[in-house]
Formats: sequence, C-alpha cells, structure tokens
Amino acid sequence: MVPGNAYTDPLLTTAEGQNATTPLRAIAPSEKSFKLGVALAKIQDLQLYRKNYDTFEDYCRNRWKRSRPHAYRLIDAAVVPQNLSPIGDIPPIEK
Repeated sequence: MVPGNAYTDPLLTTAEGQNATTPLRAIAPSEKSFKLGVALAKIQDLQLYRKNYDTFEDYCRNRWKRSRPHAYRLIDAAVVPQNLSPIGDIPPIEK
C-alpha cells in the first residue's frame, strides 16, 4: 500500500479503505523530520554548510527555514532510535 493512495480491499467499503491510509499520512512528516535530523547532524559534524553559509545557524535559517534550536531538536530526535533496544530491555532475574 502506498501512503496517500486509497487502500483497495473487497472486504472494505470505500470510506474504510480511505480511512486505512490516514495513519500512514501521519507517519510521513515525522519520517521526513527524522531523515532531516540525520542529514543535519552529518552536515553540522562535517561542516558541509561552509560552502554557501558562514554558520550552521545561517544554513538552517536560509536553506531549511528552521531556527538553529529547532535544527538541534531534529538532530537530538534522530539519535533516539539508535539508543532504543530492538526488542526492549530484559530485566535481570532476581534470585
């Protein structure tokens, strides 16, 4: 199923099929923010903004229309998935 396209299933009404895509549309902006956060972290770490901008703040403001603090929030949020356990932490067994 492609986000934004109606889900076609003979068991669902047209309205149900359209509602099935609503949660997927909600995911897309957050995924873009995550990817932007990862990209901004790399751009900042390697100072790739220096070709056209004097500072990382200027780059964020002019290229992405985002404030420097917001860019740092995106960067901070992008590392969260890396810090999470894939299946959760297992507490130690008490004896």
